[in-house]
Amino acid sequence: MILLFTLASCSKDHETGGPLLPPEPGHVYTLKYKATEVIEFKQILNGTVVSDLSSEKQNDLFGVRMKFACPSEIRLSKDSLTILKPGGISEQYKVKLENNELFLYNDVLSAWEYGGKKDSGTQIILNTAFFIKTSTNNMRQLSVSGQEYSLRNYSSLVSADDKEGSDIKWLKVQYSFE
Repeated sequence: MILLFTLASCSKDHETGGPLLPPEPGHVYTLKYKATEVIEFKQILNGTVVSDLSSEKQNDLFGVRMKFACPSEIRLSKDSLTILKPGGISEQYKVKLENNELFLYNDVLSAWEYGGKKDSGTQIILNTAFFIKTSTNNMRQLSVSGQEYSLRNYSSLVSADDKEGSDIKWLKVQYSFE
């Protein structure tokens, strides 16, 4: 019994923080929601950050969306992640862990995209960005809202056309699970 403990504690995976994903086929880890941390809440006008927004505006802008987007638990298996949300909503992704960073496979782009990280022990941090982008010119007003796991910052929402009439509300949160 002591020998087994010594081997497990000296393995290469354990020294580097190792994969959280179970090595045995068919085994599933279930991690429960623990907390939400707001990383950024900003307004970007015409491609330039003009202000940090107050936490009171979060509920006005993203309240219902945040309520239904916050996962109650995640399930990890060898190569997949299932995200369970209120109302019976679930999402499933191919997943891989490299250097304690969690990557989700985007089928549309056929690419691995950053989705979060493995923190200490068995804690997983899931990145989530919420945004509302409004573009106005003399012909129209277009408003788009969304959320995504892979957005590390708002720069991909800013386009060359955003010199005038563009307003982005950006909220980045991290959900933690244990």
